Amino acid sequence: MQTTTIPATPEQAAIGRDRTGGLFTAELPADARIDGEWVTAPGATGEGAVVYVHGGGFQHTDPERERVLAYHFSAAARRPALRVEYRLAPEHPYPAALEDALAAYGEVLRRGIPAERVLFVGESAGATLILSMLLELKRTGRSLPGGAVAISPSTDLTLSSESLTANDGKDVISRAVLTTVAADYLGGADPAGAPQSPIHGKLGGLPPLLIAVGGDEILLDDARRFAAAADAAGVSVQLDVYEGMPHAFHLSAEAGTLLGRIGDWVEAPVREYPVSGPKAGPYAVASGPDGALWFTLVHEGGIGRRSAGGELSLYSVGAGPTVIAAGPDGAMWFSQYQDHRIGRIS
Repeated sequence: MQTTTIPATPEQAAIGRDRTGGLFTAELPADARIDGEWVTAPGATGEGAVVYVHGGGFQHTDPERERVLAYHFSAAARRPALRVEYRLAPEHPYPAALEDALAAYGEVLRRGIPAERVLFVGESAGATLILSMLLELKRTGRSLPGGAVAISPSTDLTLSSESLTANDGKDVISRAVLTTVAADYLGGADPAGAPQSPIHGKLGGLPPLLIAVGGDEILLDDARRFAAAADAAGVSVQLDVYEGMPHAFHLSAEAGTLLGRIGDWVEAPVREYPVSGPKAGPYAVASGPDGALWFTLVHEGGIGRRSAGGELSLYSVGAGPTVIAAGPDGAMWFSQYQDHRIGRIS
């Protein structure tokens, strides 16, 4: 997992709290192209889509502000953005919002846009929803998007993260507020269940993730814990922590930094996927007849397998496996230079 701390001066942190000069008060730029709930910024190619799920504690929506955000996410990702409307709690508790967001993604795919060219972006409650969407899509065997950006997600609705207490009073929202929000959203559903509480799901096989959170947020550890768990499950994760920033910092002047980070991350040519401990020594990789990627762990004495869905399996085989290749018998064959053998794994 890559973790980046974005520093802030006291003045910048104050602006982040006051929303001065940020997107919160901005109007939709005149060069925005609007088609229903699709918002397209100049330079967006049309080759793909952003599925943007708004925040608001699962209970509120502000379409004008959300269209401004959709515009900026469109510009950052260089593709049109769909602002997702979903039913709101407490009148419509879980899983209503999740069902609506999944239906919107289905409509994007029915337009002929390839799943790998779709980027999920969610803020606050919307960030929780996009992580829930990923888990539900994986569980049901549906196509996953190419990546997801989660800004200040609540990932554990049991409210077990230490920062809920440690940062209470520093943030613009409180533990008491989050307790009410979670109860209204769940409507009796299990707070320790998945996908409604994303950290309790099976995270292996999720697409690359960019997670952004403010350093003074009560949700700081929700973001950290989810990022660490996804990383341990073999997911490519970038965690950005904005020093001194409260919840909804992305509505402030700090939004420019965040949008730049999103643009760079979307365009990054390399994704890294953890497969073992830091000293295991992944050495060679080969495509298997089962559609999986197979690799050697030369220092750990193991063979690894990463399925098409991202699940990892590790097998102990002895000293120094190096080169690996698919054989004509449907098995994988590898060399073990330290004990002068070749090995076969079915």
